[in-house]
Amino acid sequence: MQLKKVAIKEAVIESKKIDSNEDIARNFDAGLEATGFEDTDQKWVEKPPGYFSGHEVGDEDFKELKDKDVNSVELNIGKSFASGVGFKYLVGKPITLVFTKSEEFNDEGAHELAKIKSLRRLKIHFSNKLTNKGLKELMTLPNLFSLQLRFNHRLPPDVVKTISESKVLSKVDLGHSKPITIDDFANVTKMKSVDTICLTNTDFGDELIPVFAKVANLRVLEIKGVKLSEKGLISLAHLKNLRTLKVSLEGEITSLAVKKLQIEREKAGLKELQLILGSHFEG
Repeated sequence: MQLKKVAIKEAVIESKKIDSNEDIARNFDAGLEATGFEDTDQKWVEKPPGYFSGHEVGDEDFKELKDKDVNSVELNIGKSFASGVGFKYLVGKPITLVFTKSEEFNDEGAHELAKIKSLRRLKIHFSNKLTNKGLKELMTLPNLFSLQLRFNHRLPPDVVKTISESKVLSKVDLGHSKPITIDDFANVTKMKSVDTICLTNTDFGDELIPVFAKVANLRVLEIKGVKLSEKGLISLAHLKNLRTLKVSLEGEITSLAVKKLQIEREKAGLKELQLILGSHFEG
């Protein structure tokens, strides 16, 4: 059998200067940071306007932001020791983005952050102290549509079950985090609002397929560093609402397997997928 040629789209994200709130949100979702601290001793750097990035900050340093126009906050890993309790000084401000890379972020910090009802996007990286208690509070945020838990190697048990309590989350990213069991991950099917799932660097394989099939509104799927077989990959062709698939070429996931996926998609009479190929080490 001769395979016909199928176009595969690839995407490359390039770092660029961030100069507007729209750019902040776009780069935030892409995993890019807004600014660095190479030439300053300041606790906070504002760049662009409204986006404050913290350097070697503790919770009391949040007081410095009380009288400023703040819409986004970032805490750098290894150089910040804030638990998040400092967010109590920012309650009432129209903050929409928070990116914490503080290893000290914990339930007390989550409690204060949960009071910022305008929050729409939240990234929590490297925290080993957050438990289901704190996560439950965060899941009450009425406008939170994007949650990223990455590089957290002490996730609380049944973390996905806790996340599934949110009524508004549409994007769930659990990249490079553990432990997560397949039974717990299956709780994502309870989330009627979810349309984007990112799952990278796990030991899961084809057992993921029945779970993805039950996520009714799944439109964007990122599975890098997972152990899918060629057969498992091709079966994704039948996810009728899927529009974008990000996958890493490794193991049985080859360029040929990807072409077979597209052909199977066409045979099923479904809309062509946007395919983004890359490394499982990417953000």
